[in-house]
Amino acid sequence: MRKYGVIPNEFTLAAVISGRANLGEIEWGEQLHGHVLHMGLADSLSVANAIVVLYSKCEILDSSSMLFHGMVRRDVITWSTIIVGYSQAGHCEEAFRFFSRMRREGPKPNEVTLASLLSACGNVVILEQGKQLHALVLSLGLDEDVLISSALINMYSKCGSIVEALRIFEATGNEEIVSWIAMINGFAEHGHSKEAIDLFEREKESERDFAMRERGDEEEKKSLQKFLVEAKRWRRLSTYIGLGSELASGSSNFAFSISSYVQNSEVMGIAKEVL
Repeated sequence: MRKYGVIPNEFTLAAVISGRANLGEIEWGEQLHGHVLHMGLADSLSVANAIVVLYSKCEILDSSSMLFHGMVRRDVITWSTIIVGYSQAGHCEEAFRFFSRMRREGPKPNEVTLASLLSACGNVVILEQGKQLHALVLSLGLDEDVLISSALINMYSKCGSIVEALRIFEATGNEEIVSWIAMINGFAEHGHSKEAIDLFEREKESERDFAMRERGDEEEKKSLQKFLVEAKRWRRLSTYIGLGSELASGSSNFAFSISSYVQNSEVMGIAKEVL
């Protein structure tokens, strides 16, 4: 673009910076930040948000915080990004401080904001703060959101409240694969391999998959493959919003349980890759 004399606008720069952030390419991102300053676009909300995302994802939190505090305008993306960044880096107290400021000064928190904080509670086992966030979720009417419900299941599971996690799972209606994965993860993480496998069997026997199972072994294998691929996608999403870098820290037990249940080397290869 620049080679042909075309000057990128703020939206182009924001998109390019976001792309570098997703790739973790901090050096390229810093160069783009320099171009932004040179072009006088630092006050653009979309560009500033993209730069905050860049530094937060690369865990250069001093820079992201400095940019955040220097911004003239902030929206829900700005606040959520800084909170997610600190949550994902394990700085839970700072994340909650930003959240408190957001409640006082900023817009209403969205699903990503709350999910990242629920994850932070689970990661450091702060059950009481997690319960307060759960109450806020209910007051905002976000309890049916799949990202939120899965984060709640994850939080209660990590804090050892398996019964509450299971109650939330059952209340979701069992319609979303990520809720199944979050609950199976919770069982596996606490060594409840039998319950994890029982729930896995329930997923296969659910009405959604009944038609597929009736088509025979080949379709059954495809169903399991789909389940595991979705698990991998959920793990990637979880990493982005701070819900953990692994599908389950106790996943080796779960993978072993699956191996005794599924006698298919091809499918087990996928399971080992995912889990």
